[in-house]
Amino acid sequence: MKLTKYVKDEVAKINKVYHKLEKYDDIETLHKYRIKLRKIQAFTKIYSKKIDEKNFITLSKLIKITISPTSKLRDLDVFLSDISSMKCSLQTINNLHIIIKQERSKALKKFLHIKNSHDYKKNLKQLQTLVDDYKIIIDQKASAKIIKKLDTKMNKEFHHINMNSSLEDLHAIRKKFKTLRYGIDIHNKCFKSNIKLSSQLHDLKTLQDLFGAIQDNNIRLKFVTKAKNILKEEGYSELKNYFEKNIYNVKKNLFKSVESFTKKIS
Repeated sequence: MKLTKYVKDEVAKINKVYHKLEKYDDIETLHKYRIKLRKIQAFTKIYSKKIDEKNFITLSKLIKITISPTSKLRDLDVFLSDISSMKCSLQTINNLHIIIKQERSKALKKFLHIKNSHDYKKNLKQLQTLVDDYKIIIDQKASAKIIKKLDTKMNKEFHHINMNSSLEDLHAIRKKFKTLRYGIDIHNKCFKSNIKLSSQLHDLKTLQDLFGAIQDNNIRLKFVTKAKNILKEEGYSELKNYFEKNIYNVKKNLFKSVESFTKKIS
């Protein structure tokens, strides 16, 4: 019943954080909100066979539509915080900053409208109702077995990616990798046991950061492409080259880590 208590407690915390988003004066509150939702999402995926199928499908949909309105705003917040470290001309940076601020203002307005809507609040209430009925009877040994099975599958997929892998494939791997990490965290917290996995992927937080950097740069590349006409040709070309170069370099670092990891366990 430890897993049952965990998911109920976390959903209760999600509702508390939701109310702190009222004025949205702290970007870390939104980040905390998203992480808690992601952990419940990971929980649902990992222990899906222990959850009633109908409830599992409903819960998955609820989490998706609950977290979806937060994505663009979070991306723009992080983009703004990183812009000062970008190695581009001052004029390009200033122009980009103005565009991001304008888009963030629109995204914030849209997010607060959705967040305060009747439907959004209804979804949160339904999320709470669903988990209130949960009774996941699974002990430490059974939970560890599920996590290890996921780890083995993840390990195989991880070693099939390479420099030619598409950004979409890398993003898909990243999401699965995050699910594994959250699963390990959930298991360890519920059973107070540091689960030992053969692949040791969970020890390499650097990998998750690299996957995230690739995705961030890809999102930003798409953003400046949409703003191409506003940035004008010179500014757009500079930013396009900057983000494409970043993606290439991060991919190189990622696969250096893959090679290093492979040597370590071979």
